Amino acid sequence: MFSFNSSLHVILFKVSMELKSTIRARYLVIQGNLNGGDLSISPGIDRLWVEKTGSFTFKPYEQFQIDELYIDGIFTSLTPMTLEGKALLKSNLFYIGTGGSVTLDSTVQATQNWTGTSRIWVQDIAVNGTFRSGDIIMACSQLFINGNFYSGTVRFVDGMDKLEIGSSGNFVSVIDGPVRTDVLNISGKWNIGNLVEFGSLNRSDSRIEKFLVAAPNGDLRLNTKNLPLLVNGTPVSRWMLRSLKT
Repeated sequence: MFSFNSSLHVILFKVSMELKSTIRARYLVIQGNLNGGDLSISPGIDRLWVEKTGSFTFKPYEQFQIDELYIDGIFTSLTPMTLEGKALLKSNLFYIGTGGSVTLDSTVQATQNWTGTSRIWVQDIAVNGTFRSGDIIMACSQLFINGNFYSGTVRFVDGMDKLEIGSSGNFVSVIDGPVRTDVLNISGKWNIGNLVEFGSLNRSDSRIEKFLVAAPNGDLRLNTKNLPLLVNGTPVSRWMLRSLKT
């Protein structure tokens, strides 16, 4: 029995318990099925490998710090995720093999009512299988796509040394902000739903050193959905664009 009177002051503290599982490992190898639910990998993992027979499904608790990722099986984040390095700010490598599949914000892929924005901080990204995400911010030095890359809105921060779409590559996206790179090779397909600005990462005259749409399969299509130029998620009108450049 609990009772109180006017001379008794009762203070109640609400304790918030965030329930999660935690995996602490240097090397995480998945050959079978791992369904992690709400999952933390703090303080980070040196290398994650999902083999061809493996399946990894989880809801990330805070950021995932992983130095190297090799995905030859199925990698599914139920919500948007933040990926960064353990030893350094950026992961060294995010490699998706030919049979590999990566899906971020998976629960709303059908409706595309994205629940947030994924953040991928990786030096080198190679997509030979399939990558699906909602809205995403990417900071990488090199991006190679020779499989399928489907996303909502993509924003490249800091620019890239090289962006390459191989002959079997298919990149479908809306671009937020400029695409800054020194080398752009398109041997496959890139479908961009809005207006976009391309420019150099390092040259003082802002011109890309080499911009190649290669024969026989190179296919670059711009503004396929008749959408405006975006800067930090905001549509930019012509007069706003002039003011930004002055």
